[in-house]
Amino acid sequence: MRKCFLMLAVALVAASCGSSKKFVYFQDMSEDMKYEIANRPEAVIRVDDRLGVVVNCKSPELAIPFNTQGGLLQVDVDGQYQDGPALSKGGYLVDSNGEISFPLIGKVRIEGLTLAEASSAIRAKIIEGGYINDPSVSMEFLNMKVTVLGAGTAGVYSSEGNERVTILGVIAKTGDIPYNGRVDNVMVIREVDGFRELYKMDLRSKSVFDSPGFYLQQNDIVYVEPKFKDSEPFMKTAQYMTTAMSMISTVSTILILMISLHVI
Repeated sequence: MRKCFLMLAVALVAASCGSSKKFVYFQDMSEDMKYEIANRPEAVIRVDDRLGVVVNCKSPELAIPFNTQGGLLQVDVDGQYQDGPALSKGGYLVDSNGEISFPLIGKVRIEGLTLAEASSAIRAKIIEGGYINDPSVSMEFLNMKVTVLGAGTAGVYSSEGNERVTILGVIAKTGDIPYNGRVDNVMVIREVDGFRELYKMDLRSKSVFDSPGFYLQQNDIVYVEPKFKDSEPFMKTAQYMTTAMSMISTVSTILILMISLHVI
């Protein structure tokens, strides 16, 4: 009888450990190892992005015409002040041609550039036009949004400013991947140069850090594949099984303790 109880307890504990192993992140990482950080790709500007742009210089009054997107007026290419309905939502919208209309200097094509590259392009045009000799230009995304679908909490998640958004950060915001989600098949769908690309990631492995989808970009779609098509019945069953396994594991532990103490 003791042997039967002992074998049953060991089998249940082993099954429980084996099952939980499927949900452990970064299984192939060790605390005594150092892992080189690969290049951190920067988000690039795309059509329909909304950008905040601020121009500064040693003489603040010279920068005033370039910093009107927060008010009711804007300055056109001829230097004339006028109502700015296009800027009523704040920031500069990248049009279908990949350009923004910036005060005084006019159209600037920035699609496909990083924020740093776009800032340099605007700065160069300001200097070229003779408006300011040594301006500084800072930019940020005002509409960084990522759509999350599949197992877990679906929704649209936004980030402010120049915050770097990772796949792990977005998953954390959803409340982590639930029991019916596949941690070994998390996908990121991204628009690149007029095409959609798909990146598959296994969150159980450190390889996720090297994936092009680890750092998210605006309008990315994150899809966590569910294990079953109909998740509701499965979730109920999973809850019952988890409760049962927990109870059995507790009983097994007590039995092992009793056997070791020769109580039974």
